[in-house]
Amino acid sequence: MLKIILLIFVNLYFVVAHDPQLIFKYANVKYEESNEVQILSINNGTLNYIVIKDEIDDSEGIFRLGIKEKYKDYCNTKCKVFTKPLKNTGIAAREIIRYIELFNPDGKSSLIKYFGGSDVTTGCVYNNAKKLQSTDTSSTVSLDGLFYTDTSASYNFIQNFNDVTIKVGALEEKTPLARAEWLKFISVFYGKEKEAMDLFNHIEESYNCNKLLVQKNKHLLTTMRVVWLSKTSDEDLWVTNDSLYKTELLKDAGAEILTLRENSVENLHEVLNNAHFVIDDTDSSYDNSAMDEFFKNYKYTSKSTKDVNFIKRKNILRNDGARSSNNISAWNEDYLIYPHLVLVDLIYWFHPKLTVSEYFRFEIGDNLYDHHYWFRNIATESPIHMTSNTQCPTHLPDILTQSVCINIDGFYNDYGDYSLFDDEVTVVKNYFLIYWYYIAFGICIIIGISSITYFYLKRKFFKRTNKGFSKKEIYFAYETEEVKNHPYLKMDDINDDDFDDTL
Repeated sequence: MLKIILLIFVNLYFVVAHDPQLIFKYANVKYEESNEVQILSINNGTLNYIVIKDEIDDSEGIFRLGIKEKYKDYCNTKCKVFTKPLKNTGIAAREIIRYIELFNPDGKSSLIKYFGGSDVTTGCVYNNAKKLQSTDTSSTVSLDGLFYTDTSASYNFIQNFNDVTIKVGALEEKTPLARAEWLKFISVFYGKEKEAMDLFNHIEESYNCNKLLVQKNKHLLTTMRVVWLSKTSDEDLWVTNDSLYKTELLKDAGAEILTLRENSVENLHEVLNNAHFVIDDTDSSYDNSAMDEFFKNYKYTSKSTKDVNFIKRKNILRNDGARSSNNISAWNEDYLIYPHLVLVDLIYWFHPKLTVSEYFRFEIGDNLYDHHYWFRNIATESPIHMTSNTQCPTHLPDILTQSVCINIDGFYNDYGDYSLFDDEVTVVKNYFLIYWYYIAFGICIIIGISSITYFYLKRKFFKRTNKGFSKKEIYFAYETEEVKNHPYLKMDDINDDDFDDTL
C-alpha cells in the first residue's frame, strides 16, 4: 500500500519538462529523462544516478523512496537519488575541479565546499573550500554530493560518504573529447545543462578544427615521432602511462607516439634516439636542474648524447609549464577540460613557424612564455607560467568560449628543420611527397613543351619533303635540266595533255 501511495505522489507532483535533451557523442554515459527525473547510467549500467528537481521539502526522504520505487529497474543494480542543484559539494580528486569551476555562480565563489586529496592550484577552491579529512563522515560534514574518479585512491571518502558519492569516469575514456564531455554529466547535478552543451560545443569545434587542419596538411606539417613517458620508482623501468589517450592526442596533433615499457637502458635509448620530441612527465623534485634530472632519469651521459638528435635539437618537453605559486603543476586539473587548448599547445611546439592565434596568448604579454602554456622546453629553459593559487577566477575559463583555430596561410613546410632525423632514402622520399605536385607540374610542363616542339618540327619537315606542288610548277621544273633526274620528280606519268594551252 505504501508503495502505491509513493508512486501516486511522485506521478502527480511533476508536470513540467526538464532542460533540453542532453546528447553524449563521445563519453560512455547513457542519459535518459522524464518529466520528473534525469537518469545518468555509467559503467555499463552498473552505476545509476537519478536526479530530481529541488522543488519540495524531502527532508524525511519519503520522496526519494517513491522515486526509487518507480525506477526500480535501475535500482536493481545500483542507484542513488540526488536533488539538484547540489548545495554542499565535495571532491576527492583534483581532476574534477575545473569541470565544476565552470559553473561557479559569480566567478568568484566556488560550488566546491570541501576537497580531499592533494593540493589544488585554483584560487576559487583554495579561497572557499575546506580540506576534507580521511576521518570525516556524514555525521561531521554535511555533503549532498561527493565526486571522485578512482575508487582505490578515494576509498576512505567513498566508504564514509557512500550515499552521496558520484563517480566521474572521465579518466577511463580513451579520447580527449570523450573526457571533456563529462562536463555534461556533472552539469546535470547543478541544472547547468544548457551552459555545458554550449561550452562543449566550443571545445569540440576548436578541437576538430585543428585536428582537421593537421590531417589536410600532412604534406606541409612534418609527422613527428614522439616519446611521452616517465620513469617509475623502479630503478630501471620506463613506461608510457595512459598510452591510449596520449596516442589519440598526439595523432590529432599530427604526431606518431612511440609507446614503450622498457627495463633495459639499451632498448630505452634505441626508442628515444629515434624520436623528434621527448615529453617527460616523471615526477620532478624541482630542486635540481631539469636537464640534469632528465639525464639522470634516462641514463644519458655527455658521451652517449653526442649523436642523439632530439637532444642536439633541444626537443625535450615537460607538461608542468603551468604552476601555482606554491609550485604545484596545474596539468592534472586542466588537461581534461581543455583538450582543444592542449592540442594547440602541442601543435605549436611541433611546428613553431605557424602563426600564433590571438586567442592562444592567454593574456601573456610580449611572448614571455613562447606562446605556450602547459608544455615547456627544459632544454631551452622555457619560463614557467606561474599563477597565484589564490586568484579567483583564473583567466582560463574566459578563453574556453573562444574558437582557437590555427591559420596555416603563408606556411609552406618545415621538413627542412627535421630532415636530419631521417636517413637519406627517407629524406628523398619525404621531399618527393612534399613537393610531388610541383614535380608533377614541372613534368607536365616539360612534356607539353616537348610535344609542341615535336609537332612543330614534324610539320615543318613534312612541308619540306612532301610539299604539294601544282602540275604547272612541276612541268616548268621538269624542263629545267638541273632537276630532270631528281628522285622526287618522276614524270613518267605526266604528258602534255595534263597542261592547258595557256602555258
